[in-house]
Amino acid sequence: MKTSITSSKSKYLFLALLLPIMAEAKLVGKVHAIKGDAFLIREGKTTTLKKDMDIEEGSQVMVGDDASATVGDFYDRRYHLSAGSNLVMNDRAMTLLKGGLWSQSLSQKANVGVSTANMLMSSYQGEFIATYDAATKKSQLTVITGEVDVASPLEPAFRYAVTAGQFSHAIPSVDEGYPRAPTRLGYESLMKAVALFPGVKSMDAGVAQAQTSGRAIASVDSVAEKKGEIIFMKTVVGSSRAPASAEGEAQKYFLKTTKKSAPKIKSISTTAKVRVIGLQPVAAASSRKPASSHKMQTQERAESVNSSDFLKSYEQHQRHQPKHSQEVQRLIDDLKSY
Repeated sequence: MKTSITSSKSKYLFLALLLPIMAEAKLVGKVHAIKGDAFLIREGKTTTLKKDMDIEEGSQVMVGDDASATVGDFYDRRYHLSAGSNLVMNDRAMTLLKGGLWSQSLSQKANVGVSTANMLMSSYQGEFIATYDAATKKSQLTVITGEVDVASPLEPAFRYAVTAGQFSHAIPSVDEGYPRAPTRLGYESLMKAVALFPGVKSMDAGVAQAQTSGRAIASVDSVAEKKGEIIFMKTVVGSSRAPASAEGEAQKYFLKTTKKSAPKIKSISTTAKVRVIGLQPVAAASSRKPASSHKMQTQERAESVNSSDFLKSYEQHQRHQPKHSQEVQRLIDDLKSY
């Protein structure tokens, strides 16, 4: 009887010690670095976030507008939070309510997911940046290394594989809020996403070098900007009105480039003499007269010069003509008229 009573007391004592342990919340992460003001909310209680503080499951990490923080889980992952971010931490599942999150995986221990209001992301390894704008409800994923599966909360089974150097986003007003198909990432877009996390260095050597020196990554083609030239010109033909901007150096340049020199006419000089047959030399008139008047004068002078020869020929012709009576001449004229 004593033995049974003693064993029953031992069971109750063991249960009394086990219940507080079972009631204690599960730890899912830890604070690794903090800069500025940040807070931890758990079951309605708010505490100031401090370095090396343990994070329980379901806790919410809030980062101030001028602050940043780095938290980690127990699967060798680091989550860098940008200014103004809000993250809920659970076991292998993070919910980004606002702001930006840069995930860096140090190993391949487990598949960890990060979700927003309209995008589900999961990966085993690699490095990616996830952002969510609560005002526009836009989610965006930028993959630096590795591979990330993307899906919509409406259809979790339908997924895209977004690989290194690609991005995807989801907007409620576009494609019914489904994530966009993976698209190649540009250098400027990558640098814009990285700039949200000052002081954080990428694990990728090329991106880290670009962050330090500001130079472009070798795998990203950059097109040199070609500056053009603006020329202002008048658009109304025959109008003297010009735009206000056309009365400066631009107009002078345009007139200079479009001005054509007048063709030069070569003068031909000759010493050959010109002779006019049948005309007398005409004295130069003091005033210019029309060409028609000069022509008429020339014809009249030509006739006056040749009038003596014409009379002689006419008189000779008349001598050889037969002489008829007046009646015979009339008959000849009548016959010619038929």
